[in-house]
Amino acid sequence: MGRIRVNNPLNRCIVGGIIKAVCACGFETDFMGGSGRQNVDEVCYAPALCPACKIFLVENYMKENPVCPKCDAAIMFYDSSALQAGRNDRQTPAEENIAAPGLFILPRTSCFCPKCEKMTMKFIHTGCWG
Repeated sequence: MGRIRVNNPLNRCIVGGIIKAVCACGFETDFMGGSGRQNVDEVCYAPALCPACKIFLVENYMKENPVCPKCDAAIMFYDSSALQAGRNDRQTPAEENIAAPGLFILPRTSCFCPKCEKMTMKFIHTGCWG
């Protein structure tokens, strides 16, 4: 099922979350993650980075071998430890039993910012959709 969990363990969005990526450098973007109630077995929109272009993307986490729409390079999703600073506390014990394919869990740590290229970007849950 295409669900997204954000760094707030109280987040109770069923299949879609409205999320803000924000960095002290001024980078800020809002996006809709997860799948809503449509195509929940095939779609889970999640934040990603094109390492070649250094652009922030929202792509389907469940798609095989997703690529950058600009340069066709392989993309990295923000659940990758390579895009996270320090310790990765992605899951609380309660979330561990529901983690399954198609469940994307954002980290509780700072992440790589595509604008300043530092590990200072955070994800903030701002609402639900779906």
